[in-house]
Parts: sequence; structure tokens; C-alpha cells
Amino acid sequence: MELDLNVLRNLISKRRDEIEKIVEGSGYLARTVVGVATFLV
Repeated sequence: MELDLNVLRNLISKRRDEIEKIVEGSGYLARTVVGVATFLV
């Protein structure tokens, strides 16, 4: 599986507010979600 690192970098750096909205109320921090996703990739 090939990853587009530019897309991943964009998601992590410029779209963090979207991630925060998605995880809001779940008990997880956006930083934790991004870290785990990056590790899994």
C-alpha cells in the first residue's frame, strides 16, 4: 500500500480543527488520535 505523504501531512497540520470536531465528546484528545493514526500508517 502506497501513501501520499503530502495528503497525510495536510491532514495532520492544516485540518486539525476537523479532527477536533470529530473526536469532541468521545473522551479522546485530537493529538492522541493523530498520533495513533500516524503510528498505524
